[in-house]
Amino acid sequence: MISINSALEVDLLGQVCADSLGPRQFSGVGGQVDFIRGAKMSEGGKAIIALPARRRIHPGSFPC
Repeated sequence: MISINSALEVDLLGQVCADSLGPRQFSGVGGQVDFIRGAKMSEGGKAIIALPARRRIHPGSFPC
């Protein structure tokens, strides 16, 4: 089983925030932990946390 979930933030200790940024709520509390646990318990399972990519391109510059 492969579990792919999204997150808003991940801190340096690996804690994942998927529902709010500061006091602003983005989504309800879901079953993210259940999907990650299910993937870990299945044989050969992988749990993936996807983060949004944010990159600002300045005028006149080229992306790498």
